[in-house]
Amino acid sequence: MGGILSCFGGEKDRDDFVVVRVDLENVKPSPEEEAVYRTLSQEVRRIISLDRMKTYISSKSAIQKAISEPSRENDLAAWRALQPNAQILKGYFECSQSLERILEPLLKTLGTGDVSAKFLSYPGHVALLARVLAFANEFDSIKVAKPDIQNDFSFYRRLLSQGKGEQRSNLKDAMSEDELANHTSMFYASPNPMTRACIEAITTITAKVGSSVRECLAIFANSAIAVAANGRAVELCLRSSTCAIVIFDYVDPQGAFRSDSPVDIKSTVKGIETCSPSEGVTSQLVGSLRFGTKHLNDPTTPKTIRALFE
Repeated sequence: MGGILSCFGGEKDRDDFVVVRVDLENVKPSPEEEAVYRTLSQEVRRIISLDRMKTYISSKSAIQKAISEPSRENDLAAWRALQPNAQILKGYFECSQSLERILEPLLKTLGTGDVSAKFLSYPGHVALLARVLAFANEFDSIKVAKPDIQNDFSFYRRLLSQGKGEQRSNLKDAMSEDELANHTSMFYASPNPMTRACIEAITTITAKVGSSVRECLAIFANSAIAVAANGRAVELCLRSSTCAIVIFDYVDPQGAFRSDSPVDIKSTVKGIETCSPSEGVTSQLVGSLRFGTKHLNDPTTPKTIRALFE
């Protein structure tokens, strides 16, 4: 626990938070997890790249022209401009549908038995969990910063539903594309779609595995913030810890902010404010906890915790 205090230079009100010393920088899977780790790490690498989101360029000009100067030619131009963007957005939606398949074996292993001991015995699983949660948090931060994403996809759906795009080959393909577009649109309607997908996946996993999954999330959040406090893998740890807390606040009936919470909220907020690589990351992560959680404003939340977000 000393490391987490050294970054903040203050005393903690409680000293019973569970923190496990984990290494999220130099991951060395243990022999008992190596085969599963190898398979899951390939799956994780497949979904966590954010390059396409970071370089996303809106089709706003083509859309505006199609609206202001309606014609078949302008509709087709907008449709063609939107095609690559629609494929990017549908691709990330499909990634969100893979989260439960990836998270279940991780949480089933880490969240059964002695959770602290499992963190030490399965360091590769802990590292993969960190990557998935950090990906979800950063994806949502990019999505919020690109409001044209929803406008682009809404207009794509409009052209699709009105048959103003290029003709599809058969009715089955048309119906399949319409259904995918509808689900994708609902996904991006959420302010934090990838975190929301994690919440839904982990709610299902908790029902299967049990309440120890919540313990796993709490220990992970505390342990990751401790790693960040020691200056290692800082952004990965801050993002994954924040995402773990948001998820915990939804899957735990009493939430993350109550006085007897197993999650160290004070150290997390201080860690974000002290260790974040930029003011933008600080603002985004504190905003995730303030606006993306369920129980912060409950009557059971201590005033000292609420004050951290004012």
